[in-house]
Amino acid sequence: MVHDFLGWIIKYQNGSWSEVWTGFGYYGLHPIFHIINYGTFRAFGPDQLSWCIVFALLQGLTSFLLFSTLQEIFRKFHINQAWVIALLASVCFMIGPYQTETVTWKACMHYILSAMFFLLALRCLMSHMWNGRGRYMIVLHHILFIASLLTLEINLVTPFVLMAPNVLLILVSIFLALRKLVKASLPHFRVP
Repeated sequence: MVHDFLGWIIKYQNGSWSEVWTGFGYYGLHPIFHIINYGTFRAFGPDQLSWCIVFALLQGLTSFLLFSTLQEIFRKFHINQAWVIALLASVCFMIGPYQTETVTWKACMHYILSAMFFLLALRCLMSHMWNGRGRYMIVLHHILFIASLLTLEINLVTPFVLMAPNVLLILVSIFLALRKLVKASLPHFRVP
């Protein structure tokens, strides 16, 4: 059977909560996706309008999370007009075909959930690193990361995405230190 939205509806109509952990016979390990998707099905059934409203709300929430996350990042690095750049990025995210497919073709709910879990995990990490919030933020970050992995495998890249800005900052710091060292030592190497 094809495992798109219609396939899931058929599986959900004949299934129960106990099948969430086995993926309703699907070979992927996506229990968080199935908890949310099956829960939505149990709440609304196959009613199209209800599903569109749920997906539109998820899309809006994730776009807002992107906006607030980018705005905080840009402010941290003293970028002018941070809110404008963050707003444009979140609007592009909201209307971009990759994410709007979630609203128009319901089989793609796991993509928007993955983006939402990623952004929530990033917010927790930023709160801990930049605002000095407690270790509970790190624990919550890891819980959200695991939830994102159990939603869709695309989140395997999360550690690398989170590591990239830190590596960049380290390389810039090394470059600036070396440049300062070279400038300081140049006067000692003058030829008489």
